[in-house]
Amino acid sequence: MAYTLKNHWSSDEDVGCTNYTYQNIFGLQKQGITFVAGSAYAISRVIVKIYKYSTVSGNVTVSINNVTGDSPPKPGTTEYVSKAIACSSLGTSYAEVIFDFDTPYTLTNGVAYSIIITAPNCVDGTHCVRIEVDNRATTAYGGGRTFASNSVTGLWGSASTSIDLQFETYSGGVTIHSITGAIISASLFTGLFSILSILGITGIIAGICTFAGLFRKVRATGLFPGPRPAGYDPDLVWDPVIKDWVTETVLAQKELTNVIIAVGYDENGLGTIYFGDM
Repeated sequence: MAYTLKNHWSSDEDVGCTNYTYQNIFGLQKQGITFVAGSAYAISRVIVKIYKYSTVSGNVTVSINNVTGDSPPKPGTTEYVSKAIACSSLGTSYAEVIFDFDTPYTLTNGVAYSIIITAPNCVDGTHCVRIEVDNRATTAYGGGRTFASNSVTGLWGSASTSIDLQFETYSGGVTIHSITGAIISASLFTGLFSILSILGITGIIAGICTFAGLFRKVRATGLFPGPRPAGYDPDLVWDPVIKDWVTETVLAQKELTNVIIAVGYDENGLGTIYFGDM
């Protein structure tokens, strides 16, 4: 399922805008913007333009939060969903960086939310993450306001009257589910067609294929070396509805159909199956 652009703001959308600048993200200094959901949708992805400035450490995190009762509303402290990536993985110039949430969060039509970007382990304004903002005499984005928090107290300041944080939110996409410790049979790999890396998943991705049939909890000879994991049982099958191992009779012949399968294994030879709804 393709991603669908929802709430968004970019200077490029405003014809003739050539004013750009940056805001620093480090320690207690966060950046945020409020927005009102234009429809009810499950937010699965946020994109912001960021880069690393000098030596950085830790993660940069994007979260979807509530808003306060202030006027105008400020980013709130209740976090609904978040995604972190390593600061070291960022480039050294502005780029659209994707944050895909492991589990989408459903927004309510007409309700205000906030996007907050943090990098708490970056130490100061010369070793930080920088985010691109639209810099004009007056703000152009009408759907919310941009805020920065104090680098000493962490408290949000007043709404900016001169900059707009650029962002995009999306619904849709493939939701990756994890079956921890699952070891599969080699027969699953009929139709294997490529090697695939999936961001946010640890371990080595062995490949993907479409699969129609029962997922059995058995060891694949040669693919996952080492002893069988605790809980090994060749009679168990995966129930995609309750997302747990059950006996085949309990599953009552339900099958996985039209799913993308990714299989990873760690340094101990223990495998994990990942599958995405289509």
